[in-house]
Amino acid sequence: MTKLLKTQKEIATILEQPPATTDNDKIKKVLLHNNLKMTIFGETIDTVCAIWNQYAGKQFGDKTADKVKKEIEQQLDNMFFVYFAGREIWLNLRDTTKKYNDNRFDTVKIITKKYDDKMLDNNKMQEIQPQMFCVYAIKNYIDDIDATTTKIIEAHKTALDYQQKLLSLYYTFSDLTGGEVQPINYNYIVKNYLF
Repeated sequence: MTKLLKTQKEIATILEQPPATTDNDKIKKVLLHNNLKMTIFGETIDTVCAIWNQYAGKQFGDKTADKVKKEIEQQLDNMFFVYFAGREIWLNLRDTTKKYNDNRFDTVKIITKKYDDKMLDNNKMQEIQPQMFCVYAIKNYIDDIDATTTKIIEAHKTALDYQQKLLSLYYTFSDLTGGEVQPINYNYIVKNYLF
């Protein structure tokens, strides 16, 4: 079994889970989806770069863009629709059954780590390397989802506690100030909810 086929089975297994109802389950599901995106990134980025680099130096017109997209999609077993936008590569899960639409997973957004790393320069395709890219807004693959979920919930509770203490200090200070002494401008930083 190839890694890509294993990834396809992993996608189906994760996305076929029933919708999460508790914050704990929702966090776990988000972390599973993030891990899945990291896995897909790891399994596809070499292929994406290799095909893109075959066209390095060419103008990125509609025909070339379509040709590159189709070659990448074919190499990825037609699991994804591929889109390019500036310094981003989007792999959209090809779900013709619409089975997974309510599961918050549809796109792996791959972006250059540095803003100056360019895929195009004056619409001319530049050579790209896998190490230039990362998955947007996801830092790491999470090995221990249960422990990380617990840490997230505990950190949120701690942040809410500190926010409540800050709010108390804010009211105390504001009650004492007036005239030339400006009160503290306070905005809630930590939401009372996770989702």
